[in-house]
Amino acid sequence: MTSPKIVVRLAGGLGNQLFQFAAAVNLAQRLGLPFSKILIDTRFLASYEAKHKYEIGFVTDLFPGVQVAPQLPLMASMASRFRFAKIFDKKLGSFELISSVAHLNAACVSRNPASTFILDGYFQHPDILFTEVDRNRIRAALLSAMRSLIDHVKNGSPTIGVHIRRGDYVTSKSASKVFRNIPIEYYDTALQQLRHDQQVLVFSDDRELSASYAANVGGLDVRQLNLSLKDEFRLLMACDDHIIANSTFSWWAAYLGHKPGGRVIAPQNWYHDKSRSQSNPLLLPHFELIDA
Repeated sequence: MTSPKIVVRLAGGLGNQLFQFAAAVNLAQRLGLPFSKILIDTRFLASYEAKHKYEIGFVTDLFPGVQVAPQLPLMASMASRFRFAKIFDKKLGSFELISSVAHLNAACVSRNPASTFILDGYFQHPDILFTEVDRNRIRAALLSAMRSLIDHVKNGSPTIGVHIRRGDYVTSKSASKVFRNIPIEYYDTALQQLRHDQQVLVFSDDRELSASYAANVGGLDVRQLNLSLKDEFRLLMACDDHIIANSTFSWWAAYLGHKPGGRVIAPQNWYHDKSRSQSNPLLLPHFELIDA
């Protein structure tokens, strides 16, 4: 019998894509499948309101065999294109259609394995994160790829990575209805709680805000370095402490870059819906929360 395939449809930016890829890796490892059975469907990244490109090749390359933008079998292609998993989220014939972490967990213990798993969701949950072995392997590989720049920027000093998220939280009606714009006072409070001898690196998708805040705190506006998105991500990972936004970009940088003694400060309320904020599974136990 041919071993099952895992097709994962990517949506969103770098952080969201990492959650989706991690879900596929988690499923493959739990089912005992080689990474060559993971097929990443990138066809629709530019079809959403917030258009994106495939942004996680620097991570997926660390998992030999993963197939990016392959020619999908006809039925798998249709299931991904028409988002069957979002419609049904259940087993349908030989397909397991998965849009939630709960269903993914159930699929791993099913006595009737599918021939194809179609993943279409955000999977923002610690249940699907990389193993600690893989996390450390990814961290070492990503940081070594730009070690000279990291050493140059840090110059032997401990660093605080500050990420201020704006982007579609401001420009998109749908995103702005869901996600809060975290006030600048949150970052001021967070910086006061950390050591004061550290260099502050400011990361943001808002050019003017990044420059002004870096100037206000005597830090470095990382946008001045003209780095690619993946290299900004690597540099944020390399910081000793992290002040993250309600953003999967800085969440992943803090998670992958975390090392013993490192501190992560996060906003308590990510969403306008307070009940959703209170049940947010991304607020990990070691995060220090500020009710901003």
